[in-house]
Amino acid sequence: IFQRMVIDATRMSLGVLVTEDDPSTGGPERIFNNLVKRFKDISGDVIQLKPYYVCKNSFPETVGKHPGYIITGAHYNVNEGLEWMNKLENFIRQIKEKGDIKLFGICFGHQMTARAFGGKVGLNPSKRFIWGCDRVEVSPEFAEMCFYKNASLNPTYFHIMQSHYDQVIETPESARVLGGCEECPDEILMYGENILTMQGHPELIQERMLARLLTRVENKNLTKEEADKARATLQLDEGDKLMKLIVAFFQQ
Repeated sequence: IFQRMVIDATRMSLGVLVTEDDPSTGGPERIFNNLVKRFKDISGDVIQLKPYYVCKNSFPETVGKHPGYIITGAHYNVNEGLEWMNKLENFIRQIKEKGDIKLFGICFGHQMTARAFGGKVGLNPSKRFIWGCDRVEVSPEFAEMCFYKNASLNPTYFHIMQSHYDQVIETPESARVLGGCEECPDEILMYGENILTMQGHPELIQERMLARLLTRVENKNLTKEEADKARATLQLDEGDKLMKLIVAFFQQ
């Protein structure tokens, strides 16, 4: 019994706010299950995840239900103003007000968080679909944070998977820019000490990215030449280290 109590004390239950329901990606359940596998591969059973399919208007009863939350990526535009998106914005603001609850936002989650705090989201300057692995330059402040150091990342840059049209084009006043790249200056944003978001996809693995590549070409999001060039960048991905960063962020 004592051993079980010790194990339970070290575990953390996080809520996953699933925002993707596109059948072509396997739907919300697959998005959640992929995230569960990624966390299990990186941290074993230390992090327990509970899904909330906010894209179906299913939210936690209260913001205090979990000590932390993750907002997933999605095919949606954060400016669509759907009912569940408005509720999600309010939920994000409640997390900020609480102060002791953490939030990590991925892609759509990154953009929605910026919008919730007065930032602007729109089409990236190139107006092309951004796909592949990008190098992100890291601020000295970010490099000195304990959870960044724990991830064994280079102190000046890292590589992350990208898959987006839209991005943050006007930084919220309350956000600190912790990292950026040429195509996306607001790649990493932090609000206070409890909210961290990234435009990229630390949770995606090469196999998942490659599986989506053919669809992107068929849909004319990418030309064959762009796809070939982007494919060559995937080997640079540091998603495993970034997943360790996320775990350390929640545990800190």
